[in-house]
Amino acid sequence: MDAATNVIAARLIGHRIIQAGAAAMIGRRGGSLSMQPIVTTGFCSVIIPTQHAGHSAVGDVVFHRLEAVRRRYAAPMLRTAVVGASGDEVRRCHDICLSALAAVMDVACGGATFARAVRVGHAAGA
Repeated sequence: MDAATNVIAARLIGHRIIQAGAAAMIGRRGGSLSMQPIVTTGFCSVIIPTQHAGHSAVGDVVFHRLEAVRRRYAAPMLRTAVVGASGDEVRRCHDICLSALAAVMDVACGGATFARAVRVGHAAGA
């Protein structure tokens, strides 16, 4: 994920992010891709068979996901980054997500229900 995140810059086409992440993962024997990588930036989404050639711009939020299989265990890796400096809206969303995640993690334990986690997550993010 670091390799994919490190190439994010203005005027970059989304599949270059996928290329960097996949090359690093496969090159380091990190397993093989098990699901299609996804990159969304600005108004563009890149999924390998449906690449829409769009470029990222300063201020765009870039979400990227790679998923690999290692020893028959599949796991998605997700990361969100910002091209350039993040604006106020991005920082507010970040703070809301952190609050909701912290609230959910506080109640996550044996015997806890998903419904309870959802309730506390929604309350923290409100």
